[in-house]
Amino acid sequence: LLGPGGLLFVRDLARPRDQDTLDALVSTYAGECTDYQRQLFAESLAAALTPEEVLAGAVAAGLVGASVMLNSDRHWTLISRAC
Repeated sequence: LLGPGGLLFVRDLARPRDQDTLDALVSTYAGECTDYQRQLFAESLAAALTPEEVLAGAVAAGLVGASVMLNSDRHWTLISRAC
């Protein structure tokens, strides 16, 4: 629950647009990790939502004025302020 004027801030991984991008992210951020850690990161990226999917969910949930932005090569952020 948010009180009047409260801020909802959510950040999570964004699903890459293609396999080449996913592979590059895994190499960049988990290249020195174990095979298992790289697998977990790759699976997390593949299971993530796109910013467009997040915004559609926010609208469906009634979050008026919500915005979603891709703010890194692997994260989206949703911001909404309660009326």
